[in-house]
Amino acid sequence: MDNIEVIDNFLEENIFSDIYNKIHDDSFPWFKSKNKYTVEKEDLKNKDDFKNMKEYMQFVHIFFTFDVLENIYVRSNHFYIIEGICSKLAKKYSDKEVLVERAKVNLQPQNSEFKEYNHNSPHIDLKNEKHKVILLYVDDSDGDTFFFNNENKIIKRVSPVKNRAVIFDGDILHAGSHPKNNDYRIVINMDFKLCSI
Repeated sequence: MDNIEVIDNFLEENIFSDIYNKIHDDSFPWFKSKNKYTVEKEDLKNKDDFKNMKEYMQFVHIFFTFDVLENIYVRSNHFYIIEGICSKLAKKYSDKEVLVERAKVNLQPQNSEFKEYNHNSPHIDLKNEKHKVILLYVDDSDGDTFFFNNENKIIKRVSPVKNRAVIFDGDILHAGSHPKNNDYRIVINMDFKLCSI
């Protein structure tokens, strides 16, 4: 599909290595999601629509997001880790202004009950907002990302490969999956808008 772009070796090696090392550092803070879901409870899809859907906990670090209750943008002290990704996106879309709406990194631990056809709850990151998404895989792992059409059928699967990026239109339903064979799956997830300069 033209609107799901897979780019291997997305970042220059030194920039990616810096991101990799900082995220894998023992002092990097991870926070367990409050529920055993990869999405908010109210966003869970009907299991009847997705027979292979399976949920499990994940750990998250939010680099940048909008706090609706406080009506402010919240920025982590670790935001600098993803500045290289922001710079790369600015170069890729040099005729537009790239506005980051949300940026986080997810760590999904191994779950031996997952099969290769299982996926988490399909979702759209920012509802009712035209945006794009970039996923950047931090490690080689199992636990594909699944993409779905409007009939809830799988249209594409992308496997996690270190420094592989997937860029796609934000209105495409998608879902991660927990690894069965690897200890964990780590992916940086950024939602951004392209605005005219």
